[in-house]
Parts: sequence; C-alpha cells; structure tokens
Amino acid sequence: MSDTPSSSPGLFAERLEHLFQTVTPPGKKRYSSQDVADAIGATTEGPSIAASYIHSLRKGAKDNPTYKHIIALAKFFGVHPSYFFEEPDAAAADEARDRAIRTDGLSEEALNAIRTMVESARTLQGLPPS
Repeated sequence: MSDTPSSSPGLFAERLEHLFQTVTPPGKKRYSSQDVADAIGATTEGPSIAASYIHSLRKGAKDNPTYKHIIALAKFFGVHPSYFFEEPDAAAADEARDRAIRTDGLSEEALNAIRTMVESARTLQGLPPS
C-alpha cells in the first residue's frame, strides 16, 4: 500500500493527507495509516477503523466516511471535525496543525483543562462557545 496521494482527491482526502504530512510526533517519523488506526482502536471510546480504510480516505478512493470515523480522525489529529469540510484560510490550517503538535502526548484530563480555559477566554471576550 503506497502513501502517495492520488492525482485528484476530494477535499476530505486533501485535508486528511495534509494532516498526515504536517502533524508529526516530536522526534519521530510521520504517522502511517496503520499508526493512526492502531491509536484510534486503542482508545476506549474510539471506533474500530482499518488502516486500509484510512489509506482509502487519504487517497480519495473512499470519500464518504462515517461520522464516528470523522470524529475519531479529528480527535487524533487535534482538529475540529469541520476542518475536513470547510475552506479555512492558510493561517487557520497552520494554527490547527500547530495546536495538534503542541498537545501531542497530553492526557485527556490536560486537554479538558485546556478546553475549559479556551471557553473561559472566549466568554471573557464576548465570543460564542466554540
């Protein structure tokens, strides 16, 4: 199975492949489809997902993932599920990537604390909840 992008993937495939190319664990090689499938499957709330299915999503051979798979992939890479569908500007994509890299390895408890702080800051700024 090759990890080379197809010539004309859809938006979901492009976004997913972008995450694979830019979100890298510190000091390690890029994630493979198998790495991601194993990590998602290892979580108690994660759905079962095959590396071959992730590979097909990355290359655009499959283009209609289930909601639970979208959520699991977004959670793994540290992006909001809408990342796969909306047209964010380059700065927003870079911010999402940087946030994912900085939170890699943090416990769920630490991530929840960060989410709480962000929501508090949004409230202080008069912004709606994210």
